[in-house]
Amino acid sequence: MEDPSGGAGKSRLQTNGVHGLQYPKEINGAVLHKDVLWFDQHSPGDIINNLSDNLNSIESGIGTRLSDFNQNISGFLAGIIIGFIVKWKLALVACATLPFVVIAFSLFGIAFKYFHNKEINAYSRACTVSNEVLSSIRTVVAFGGEKRESLRYQKELTSAELMGIKKATAFGSVGGCIGLVIFSSAALVFWFGVKLIRDENADPGAVIAYVLFGFHHYKQFIEYVENAKTSTTFFNVSILLSK
Repeated sequence: MEDPSGGAGKSRLQTNGVHGLQYPKEINGAVLHKDVLWFDQHSPGDIINNLSDNLNSIESGIGTRLSDFNQNISGFLAGIIIGFIVKWKLALVACATLPFVVIAFSLFGIAFKYFHNKEINAYSRACTVSNEVLSSIRTVVAFGGEKRESLRYQKELTSAELMGIKKATAFGSVGGCIGLVIFSSAALVFWFGVKLIRDENADPGAVIAYVLFGFHHYKQFIEYVENAKTSTTFFNVSILLSK
């Protein structure tokens, strides 16, 4: 029996294949048009490291998550419309909490971009040191600079490690804020739902189903907004190549 989702899966793979062909062509073309001075100012290790890390971020933003984003934004908008039709007071309270959730996830996006770039730069410096040493290994050995270069490389790796610790700490803090906002919003809607049940004889089952279904799509929609933002990392590559 043929898989009903086979057509969508094939289309998704073809789309990803087109993107996979376009970006390397654009990047290679940009690199080949640079003059000699540009290559003197940017080490090969720095360029390769930036391209490798940024292309992985691009893939996470334009791959299967993009189709999931479209699915969830459709469910989110449809849920809001149905919510206002069925129980507009409850929907109004739920929408009042939306700015706080958007702010929380926006902070996550800002933190991700900041620490991602810092981490890439730290590893790029370490990669630059290793390329310099390996390309001139005979000179380094002749002058007995193995220990010095090893310490210099270790220093850059330590810097990258510290940046990774800061990144994990920031993500944990922002993740805690996101959880606080999400569950506080759910608690507020639950409280108002109980108030409607008590004062206006609303259906308890409908209120609970409304809250659970709504916040399920609500949270997924905001998450995929932030995932889709990672696709803009391609501009980081473009900026690097335009310098």
